[in-house]
Amino acid sequence: MERYIYSARLRARICEECMVVLPNVEFAVYRMEGEQCLERPDVRKSFRQLSEEETKRMQPRLLCSGKSDGNGEAECTFGTEKERYDGECIEIVITFRDLAGPERELKEAEHYRIAVYTPRWEETEKGYCHFSELVIPASLWCAFLKKHGVWVICGEVVTCEKPVVPVSGVTVRAYDVDWIQDDFIGSAVTDPYGRFLIYYDLSRFNRTPFSPFINVEWTGGPDLYFKIEGVDSDGNPVLLLDEDPSRGRRPDRENVSHCFCTRLCISAQEGPGGMIAESAWTGIGTDFTIPDASSLNDFDAQGYAGGLKYAFTGVIRLTGQSLRYAGGYPVEYRFLLGHSTADNGTPFLGESNFTTVVGVGAGADLFVRTKIGQMWRFSPSFKIVNIFAEIGDLDGDGWLDVNRSIERTFTANPSLDPADLSIPGLWTWVDLDGMMAVNTIKFVNHPDIPSSAAQPGDPVPAGDRIPIQKMSIRFETRKVIDKATDTYAPLPGSGMTLNAMVVNNNPAFMKVAMKEHLALGACSPLSGDVHVVYTVCHPHLDDVTLSVRKNSEPTPTGLSAFPIPLVDNTDTTLDHINNNAGIRINDFVTMTKCTYIVKLNLHRRLHTGDGPVSDSHVATSFYWEP
Repeated sequence: MERYIYSARLRARICEECMVVLPNVEFAVYRMEGEQCLERPDVRKSFRQLSEEETKRMQPRLLCSGKSDGNGEAECTFGTEKERYDGECIEIVITFRDLAGPERELKEAEHYRIAVYTPRWEETEKGYCHFSELVIPASLWCAFLKKHGVWVICGEVVTCEKPVVPVSGVTVRAYDVDWIQDDFIGSAVTDPYGRFLIYYDLSRFNRTPFSPFINVEWTGGPDLYFKIEGVDSDGNPVLLLDEDPSRGRRPDRENVSHCFCTRLCISAQEGPGGMIAESAWTGIGTDFTIPDASSLNDFDAQGYAGGLKYAFTGVIRLTGQSLRYAGGYPVEYRFLLGHSTADNGTPFLGESNFTTVVGVGAGADLFVRTKIGQMWRFSPSFKIVNIFAEIGDLDGDGWLDVNRSIERTFTANPSLDPADLSIPGLWTWVDLDGMMAVNTIKFVNHPDIPSSAAQPGDPVPAGDRIPIQKMSIRFETRKVIDKATDTYAPLPGSGMTLNAMVVNNNPAFMKVAMKEHLALGACSPLSGDVHVVYTVCHPHLDDVTLSVRKNSEPTPTGLSAFPIPLVDNTDTTLDHINNNAGIRINDFVTMTKCTYIVKLNLHRRLHTGDGPVSDSHVATSFYWEP
């Protein structure tokens, strides 16, 4: 008895560049009778949907059947004694009971003839064998998806720079631009070849804030734009591609069909830190750009930052762009601080004014560990490694070479190999703008106002008030020709100086009390007219407010009597307000027998460069009865 082994790989084409396998699809091989037979399979010519009745009438001609595996591969075996087959024409029929991509069960099974041809059987030890690639063309497969209300995005993610390599393990998110609101279409993670598939249906892009009652989509298909996200070595998300929604309004992305293919690229040179230019210090945190030769940018001449005239506080990040190499030589940089200041916009202070180097000697306590960049690897799998500058990375004179930080990170991590850093193109440095972090508390630390300086309502004596404090910063950078012989060359941007920045690390002096309590005692119940007195002192007052709240009610009532409330103050000479006459609370609330809480709230004009500080408050309470 002769034995025949028929095998095939079932796939469908979404577009010219993209094919998907068809897993868990039933297939059957029939002997063909009474119809012209092709010499090789041609799905386009043979494709036809069959009714349930037609497939039943074909059963006497069935040779074998089976089901495709997860790779779309199928195989079945038959002999000649029972089937009486002698190598003639066959017919291949596949049956869908669900949609593999969107994993949706069909209401009824659907049968399709995909090939009618005479196989070229190859005689082997196992029997006669034949293998065929059966690929459903894009026009037919997309019509099938359209019939079932399914859309699909097939794409790949690669590097923008040459040599172009696939980027695996990143998450691609697709969105639809809409007039009312942008819709999230779906997401997928790229495979080892950088490829991804996103299946979706109409419900993903015709939603409105009023769905499911009102759905609107003026065009036939979505208008697509994409975001790509990776994960760094600490498990934090990193945005690698952030397309503007307007991208979805261009012709190649607008009103896409049921099958859409795309190629997206991400660039290490345009990572979270932006384009890498010359090594240079340009700002403090993410919010403020330092003065340059032509403009004060976000500073004023006195050293305040922003329109609200912020002073800096706590740990600040000195930000800019740092290179690993310049002209083939390693790059180093350092920061120096000074107590001498001059107006911004005037010539830079001389080098002799900066006696404290951040991270060494007297400046050792100034250095704070901070993230300075990342190393990206695209192949064989996408990986992001966070790089932090640590004090041990500085040399004896405070110079930081990011290569030392990178090598230390790779040496300390057992999953990384420092030797890989020397392989051209394997790892890419991505600058994240952070260059060094400085703890200003260790440099500007005027004594706080003593609590005994004043009672609530009384002024703080001038001698106890905190003066305006400033510091200056100098940046130096160079390329290392030969470290052993101390041979260096300065780089553009070296000597960049911030002549003045206002700094404060003091809490505010804040006191509030009931005037009657000062005379009767803090635990005395009150009646009749009651008055609140207060004192606030700090060199950088922004907002000062007073409020009262009945203990049984959630919402406070604001109190006002000049200069309260103080809102968005930018008067840099105003460092103190007080009221010892008292604000009569009966003018603002109807008094009933209850306990009341009075709250004095302050916001200072202090900023870290990455965000303003939070509010401060003090409170007092009293019991009132008629």
